Amino acid sequence: MPYRWRGASAEPRDNTDLSPILSGPISAPRVTVAFYPDMVLAVNARAKQALENLYQAVREVSFGVQISPGRLILINNSFTLHSRDSFKPAFDENDRALRWVQRIFVARNLWNFRSFVPVKDRVFDPNVKTAASEIPGREKTPSAA
Repeated sequence: MPYRWRGASAEPRDNTDLSPILSGPISAPRVTVAFYPDMVLAVNARAKQALENLYQAVREVSFGVQISPGRLILINNSFTLHSRDSFKPAFDENDRALRWVQRIFVARNLWNFRSFVPVKDRVFDPNVKTAASEIPGREKTPSAA
């Protein structure tokens, strides 16, 4: 499990179970990968070479998109790999990073957000976590419909 995600789950862990990077039918493969140094660890030399080969193949077909203020870019993580180039950050007078690129996550269901505090209907704060039982109107386990 990526270092920065280890404490973010409902049950903090040091790592995940082994899982394939490519799965599903060959006509519509599912790719689950990230190329950050702490995101995916190969289990052996063959897997490490396969990961490097995939990375090189992705680089060969990649292209850049210049994002300027006022431009909206939507990236569907279900079938798109994406990255960003390094940049020199800017900070405000309180030493907080200034970002003009903002993220929004759209999910098919909200189960993965059950331990986050709702700010508004369907809007959650990932920095504040609580037990599902402490959230008014929430149950500890999902109920059957």
